Amino acid sequence: MVESLKINFNFFGDVINIECNDSYLLKQLVYIYKEYVDYQATSIDYYIKIDNRSSYNIMVSDMLYNDKLVILHGSNENSLERWVDEATFLPPITVPFFRKKYSFFHGCAIRVNNKTIAIFGPSRSGKTTLIMELLEYGHLLISDDLLVINNETGEILPFKKPIGLRNTTKEYYQDKFKKIVEKLPSEMPTFHIENIGLTTELIHISDVPGWKYYDNVSKIDSIFFVDKQTELVDNPYDFFELISNQACLSDNPFKTVLKIFRSLNTTSMRLNIRDLNVSAQILRSIEDKCLN
Repeated sequence: MVESLKINFNFFGDVINIECNDSYLLKQLVYIYKEYVDYQATSIDYYIKIDNRSSYNIMVSDMLYNDKLVILHGSNENSLERWVDEATFLPPITVPFFRKKYSFFHGCAIRVNNKTIAIFGPSRSGKTTLIMELLEYGHLLISDDLLVINNETGEILPFKKPIGLRNTTKEYYQDKFKKIVEKLPSEMPTFHIENIGLTTELIHISDVPGWKYYDNVSKIDSIFFVDKQTELVDNPYDFFELISNQACLSDNPFKTVLKIFRSLNTTSMRLNIRDLNVSAQILRSIEDKCLN
């Protein structure tokens, strides 16, 4: 019998203990959430136990089917529940314990000229590419791929996890990024989508010279929606529908989204960030909004 290993992660002041029978898989978690590893925790708020019954070592949602990966979770170590959510249990902050406090939306956020900008859009829509351009200008990353929103205040929390560096971006082929990829831990897989030739590497921005995180909780000042056209979004119903179209985990999304809408300093916009002819204009638009 393989002995289980344990590690603690501190997410926003709450400690999650993860126990796993697969050291390889646990190392993946430690790499992904290295900013949240807590070796000093004296009390546990939530428990997750992972039983990997497969030789397949990449942690993806389809492993939850056919008992390839069995997840138990709960606040009492002696009475844990089986994970039955259709969404993958990763990241661990999306467990029900955290959904009471936070809502999770698919998107990016960055700090530009002392203002917080959130960008919503589907996967492979160009959000991360735009974020990387802004990081090159010295702006600060709040989160990539997942936005963590406080349900009570509508504020956004920094969430430090790797960004997906894709071979469809110019950065992928630059020497400084090649060096980072070469140093990735051996247990971290490279993700491929063969039919479209897409390759993705997970890298921490703290490993990229000049790239930094914004470390504070903040109010969202402006929101952009990735779209095929560029236009204002000034109707709260349109605003809610656009956000609802994103992947979302929330106990009460309408209440949280309404708080965000009411606190914005500027009118939200749809933006076509795929049009290279307007990419510079988009960057200027973001910075102009932040200066106003």
